[in-house]
Amino acid sequence: MHRIHSVRTILLLIVAAVVLPAALTGLAWSLQAFDASRARGDAQALQTARNLMLDIDSEFKSLGAVAGALTTSPALRDADLAAFQRQADAARRYTSATNFVLTDVGGQQLVNTLKPYGTPLPRHGNPALIARAAASGRLQVSDLYVGAVTGAGVMSICLPVRLGGRLAYFLDAGQGAGQFASLLASRGFPADWVVSIVDGGGAIVARSRAPAQYVGKPIQPDLRRLIAGAPQGHARSTTPEGIPVYTTYIRSPDSGWAVAIGIPAAGVDGELWRSLAFNLGASALLLAVGVALAVFAGAHVRRAMAQ
Repeated sequence: MHRIHSVRTILLLIVAAVVLPAALTGLAWSLQAFDASRARGDAQALQTARNLMLDIDSEFKSLGAVAGALTTSPALRDADLAAFQRQADAARRYTSATNFVLTDVGGQQLVNTLKPYGTPLPRHGNPALIARAAASGRLQVSDLYVGAVTGAGVMSICLPVRLGGRLAYFLDAGQGAGQFASLLASRGFPADWVVSIVDGGGAIVARSRAPAQYVGKPIQPDLRRLIAGAPQGHARSTTPEGIPVYTTYIRSPDSGWAVAIGIPAAGVDGELWRSLAFNLGASALLLAVGVALAVFAGAHVRRAMAQ
């Protein structure tokens, strides 16, 4: 009887020696395939974010080029602001700018193409922006702020204007936050992605998901630290709605703005769990079949030995 049990044990060990390494190999392959798939997904998301950021920076540069051309207008040298407004309004029709604003060195608006010339105008809505432009002497890109005339969320590029070697004006080309929302909508991102355009101060300018609730608000602190710490990267994080996501981000070295793409972790991880479940199920089935065959063979050996 001891020999019969020994034969059965040997058969079971043979089954385990064949099935278990195969199962472990399958699990290792699943993990490796998942890592490779994640790497490809991260690379594609980064390229998507980079393309969007390049388009945003290209738009800023285009606005800056038009504004720069306007600063050379003879109407500014002649202090003919009515003529300058006509030129600025004509230029605006060929750009995506919402308006052009000419401000004196004290921050008082002199021309705003949203209003007829001669209409009383408020002071510049972002004094910190014109202070930066005055200190640097070159174009500055603003964060999202409330426009003094529109009362809505806007951003602008600001150029210092020098005449006769002295600072004379500031010229802004503005864009409404809605234009960035239109830019996101035109890309046709998957419905479950969370794509955000973030200004240099960490505020959300446009968002593909629940924009009315989050535009103008700061991004999550962990994402803000990531963007501040490196110009691009990947991380697992959580959206303000509490959705775990794999986040890919890129920050522009020119404007300081950033694009962040969050892809729900449930969909990404689901691929891994399905692969692991398949391999575990197949291994369990093979093990069960092997044990059944070992028991069946052991019974035949027992009868043969009994005879």
